[in-house]
Amino acid sequence: MKINVKCSFLMATYFALHCVVLSYVTYYLGSIGFSDLFISIVVGCAAMIGGFLQIAAGRIVDRIPKWNWKKVLLVLGSVELALALSRIFIDNSTWQWIAYGLIIILQMIMLPMVNLSSFDYSSKGMKVNFGVVRGIGSASFAVCSYIVGKLADVFGSGSILEITAVITAAYLISVLIMPNPGMSAQKEISNDKTKVSILSLIGKYKPFFVMVTGLTLMLFFHNMINTFIIRIVETVGGDSKSLGLALGLGAFAELPLLFFYSKISGFRKNSSGLLLIIACAVFLIRSVLYFFTSSEMMIYINQLLQGASFGLMVAAKSTYSDECMKPEDKAVGQSFMTLTDAVGMVAGTFIGGILLSKGGVKLMLIGGIVCAALGTVIALIAVAMDRRKKTSPRLQ
Repeated sequence: MKINVKCSFLMATYFALHCVVLSYVTYYLGSIGFSDLFISIVVGCAAMIGGFLQIAAGRIVDRIPKWNWKKVLLVLGSVELALALSRIFIDNSTWQWIAYGLIIILQMIMLPMVNLSSFDYSSKGMKVNFGVVRGIGSASFAVCSYIVGKLADVFGSGSILEITAVITAAYLISVLIMPNPGMSAQKEISNDKTKVSILSLIGKYKPFFVMVTGLTLMLFFHNMINTFIIRIVETVGGDSKSLGLALGLGAFAELPLLFFYSKISGFRKNSSGLLLIIACAVFLIRSVLYFFTSSEMMIYINQLLQGASFGLMVAAKSTYSDECMKPEDKAVGQSFMTLTDAVGMVAGTFIGGILLSKGGVKLMLIGGIVCAALGTVIALIAVAMDRRKKTSPRLQ
């Protein structure tokens, strides 16, 4: 089996699992009696813990010779399968939310490892097209969201438990069949390097960290919508089937941007900053459209804009980091870009849950508009700072 096919299978099973775990968390935990505020606290805390543990897991893979990303994914996936099975056999609401939180933590830790797999094989001479592989992940997310929505509509929220266990098992199989990556390139490099503080990095790359702030705000909005979209759907008379269709349309809309990103970004040198501004502007448009949503059809149309917002951002932010950072700082740059997802999830789910519980869907969406507007302005400032730095010799 070709390496691109194996990487695609890994990405497909991971994002199918990601879909069930994160996009249906409000639907499932809400169905067994938990409030939106409580759900937001569970998801927010789990995402925050998972975000910090991403860094620890990365250091293990980088520095301990006997551990590579495949072994880490196998261990984490095995624990997740055990938790998924326990939720089927332990009919206790307290254990349900505890196990759900632990599974979210594992999902967060695994994300950078899944992405790393493609780049690791490429660095060892096995050609992997990351754009296409990541696009397969989005396609899998889309198909899964639609199918799960249909199944939940027919069999009820309890079916989420069995579906999670089945997909986790498929994910473990996808990890097992991946070729042995061996020792990573980082481990072959001496670890005797000068430690650089975060403050000195911020001073060195001010436009980059301004952009990170803007993107974190955009991902606050994105994760808030993804976590509580079931409540938006319900306000216009929709159900779990409508939720599945909405999520599926959003994920499918990402595919053209991911598959053709190399051509889209190739129209000019260092275009990622401009593409990120476009993505932020579309996020802002979506936030306003959600506020004025009055029908299921408007939700579906809005979800189609996810390709030009989230899909474009996913591809462009990694490229932007690579363009901004010097060779000795590229890894840490990518780590900060990955951290925007975790921080955005924590803030989006926690604050979104508070706004939802205090003032309903409309107040939550007003908060989304404010974040999207601020994020867009900050992204514009970042690009302006970057251009000024490049054109002014004294700022070099």
